[in-house]
Amino acid sequence: MKTKLVNFTYNGKITIQLIIPEPENIRIPHSEILDYDSFCGPGSKWGDRAVPDTMYFLKVSPACFIHDLSWAVCEPTWEAFHNSNAIFRKNLKAIVRGATKNRILKWLRLKRCEIYFWAVDKSIGSKVFWEDKRKPVSNHIRSYIDDNLLKTIDARNES
Repeated sequence: MKTKLVNFTYNGKITIQLIIPEPENIRIPHSEILDYDSFCGPGSKWGDRAVPDTMYFLKVSPACFIHDLSWAVCEPTWEAFHNSNAIFRKNLKAIVRGATKNRILKWLRLKRCEIYFWAVDKSIGSKVFWEDKRKPVSNHIRSYIDDNLLKTIDARNES
């Protein structure tokens, strides 16, 4: 999956570059990190509580949104799965490093990034990824993907 760097802002002041999938037929809803709704977690009550949208009061929803988008548009391969998860880890860490000045809080948040990465790459994530690859793109992410690309993805997932 090809990617590109896009500038996001934190609190309208700090510029943080995040990695997003390259297709031009996807839409990023906001460039301001604080404007993001909840995208972290697998979409179940228990799972969403286990994976909050904040890390010690720092919003990381854009990294979760981009991760969901990456999983939706990437090929159904182990390489694409791990690549999407590596991007997720880099984006989480970019938000933490860019928006955290306090050294102790930064250390705690970076440790939490590793827990989020472990959950998607080494734990339950592979099961969710392969389940998602057998059905149409989920509703929470569909509106950010062009209709033609959606048709291609949905057809691929149904085969």
